[in-house]
Amino acid sequence: MKFVDLAFLVIVIPWRLIPVARSRKKNPVIWTLAGIGTWIGTSLIIAIAYAPIQSYGVFHFQWTVDTMRTGLFIARVIGILCSFAMVELLRRRLISRSPDEKPA
Repeated sequence: MKFVDLAFLVIVIPWRLIPVARSRKKNPVIWTLAGIGTWIGTSLIIAIAYAPIQSYGVFHFQWTVDTMRTGLFIARVIGILCSFAMVELLRRRLISRSPDEKPA
């Protein structure tokens, strides 16, 4: 796991979700864990989606190590952006809930 992911998991996600959860009278620990799970799940989906692309490129286009590094960097940036977007959607879902709303 890279430093950027670790910083988001430990600092940014709780910093964004805990105040909203408290204002909505929800358990901030559960919502923070949901945000962390969303981040890890989205990063994992991006990584799994990139693996066949990399294999296809190596076998059919004879990608070099430098090309694979560039592709991995692009995949990591896409993964971080998608993970941040998904955590933001989770935060908006929490904001849209009323403080006394029961879970479905």
